[in-house]
Amino acid sequence: MKYLESLDYLQLPSVRYDNKARLPIASGIYFVIDDSNEILYIGQAINIKTRWYYHHRKHEFKGREDIRIAWLDIDRDHLRKAESILIDIYQPCLNKRKESEEQDVSILKFMQEKHLGLYNDISEIV
Repeated sequence: MKYLESLDYLQLPSVRYDNKARLPIASGIYFVIDDSNEILYIGQAINIKTRWYYHHRKHEFKGREDIRIAWLDIDRDHLRKAESILIDIYQPCLNKRKESEEQDVSILKFMQEKHLGLYNDISEIV
């Protein structure tokens, strides 16, 4: 997957966000790009077209005429690795976790561990 490091995402096929119905029915990596050619988000999908009907960030892009979606066909067995490599290379702003989200995850894990520990103690008593 070395070719990903030299990928020119501006040369990939793309459609404007409001034309997302024209996205391909194919597995691949997609790039959300603004009119200054900055990658805002990178994702992967087994079916790129279907993914955009249910995308968790679509509300952030709706109504923005400056957004387009580009894609790179990738075999479904390599999607995760390719996505990870491309996110590491381009570091899109919407792929980054916010510090508060990381803290929430840490707190949740801590609470789960404590709850499980408490549950195990109670089950030993009963």
